[in-house]
Amino acid sequence: MVNWVGFFLAVPLLAVVGNRPHTSSKAFLLYDAKIGEGFNLQKEIFIRAAWLAKSLTDECKTEPCREWSLVLPPWCQLAHWRVSEGTVREWHHFFDIKLLKSGGVDVIEYSEYRRIRGSDSVDLLVHLETFVPDEWKSQTHPIDCAQSRAFKRQFSEEGEGAVGIYSGYCGDIRASLKHCFKTWGETSDFLAPKLTHSFPDVKSILVKHLDSAAGPYDINYYTYRALLLPSRRLRKTAEKFAKKFLRRPYLSAHVRRTDFVKHAHPESTPSLSVVAKALTTISEKYRLRSIFVATDATEEERQELRKQNRRIVFFDQDLGHPGENALVEQWIAVFSNYFVGTQKSRFTLNIQEERDLMGIHVDRTWNHFCKDTSTLCPKPNW
Repeated sequence: MVNWVGFFLAVPLLAVVGNRPHTSSKAFLLYDAKIGEGFNLQKEIFIRAAWLAKSLTDECKTEPCREWSLVLPPWCQLAHWRVSEGTVREWHHFFDIKLLKSGGVDVIEYSEYRRIRGSDSVDLLVHLETFVPDEWKSQTHPIDCAQSRAFKRQFSEEGEGAVGIYSGYCGDIRASLKHCFKTWGETSDFLAPKLTHSFPDVKSILVKHLDSAAGPYDINYYTYRALLLPSRRLRKTAEKFAKKFLRRPYLSAHVRRTDFVKHAHPESTPSLSVVAKALTTISEKYRLRSIFVATDATEEERQELRKQNRRIVFFDQDLGHPGENALVEQWIAVFSNYFVGTQKSRFTLNIQEERDLMGIHVDRTWNHFCKDTSTLCPKPNW
């Protein structure tokens, strides 16, 4: 079995940390995603942000240069999270922060940035929003912030700057300067030369809605994706649960319900009856002894699944935060002997990527429930 984690962490980082110009000052890159984006998509935005931070540092051609630190946005209000107002979690609650800091880009929590800065503020706010272009090619155009509805929904102008919402209603942040762009089809590193050359003296930048830009499509993606490991505490919780309640070899599945059933993707989301039949077929075919199901199903739906197959096990513990529960469920699924997921779900995709990094065979990873049959569907189109 190939150790992809070791491969991606060892080989690409030579390119990440090698041949870097001498740096004499620090600068800070902050970012966030659009309100309403879920946990798993926002994990992906880290990859785009880390790549941009590295590109900003590498953009320097003459010494002295600035080394850009990536500031991790706190986790507050997210789609599908039912948490009370004012609930804030930093990245170390969810992820292995030592590993995040080992990827060739300096990474700090927002609380550390605020301590260094002395306030909730940045020198420059860069607002991104997408648009549908007339010509089908990647492009970016400056726009008047005052004419942008998306900008005005979250920010109020203050002279040349602005004040407004940061990272899922975590609080307000002030910017001394502001610039707005509409973009389509660009990868996140497109900002590096623009920001470096146009704002050489800026020491802190907030890129709003970095999900408007795409991520790297090469080995850089997995270089940074491999850093998103659940914290040691959550991994131990998952491993302890699997050891106690599941018998190897076991099958794992992600069964997405809620908005997928009637609104988001009803065309590809199967009924519980189809799910139960598929789980029984797979477990019998591969002689899998236990079935673990990660799901957002209601208690009534869970009982219905259990009625149809008594070997189904759910993670019923409440860890105190939905993000922690999600990562534990994903980690249990990562180490199963066979996985089947929900089409068009990023929760499913994150499990599959983690299994890829662990070197688990694609035939036992990239499987999905079909809409109307207990046979499995191939990798879905996104």
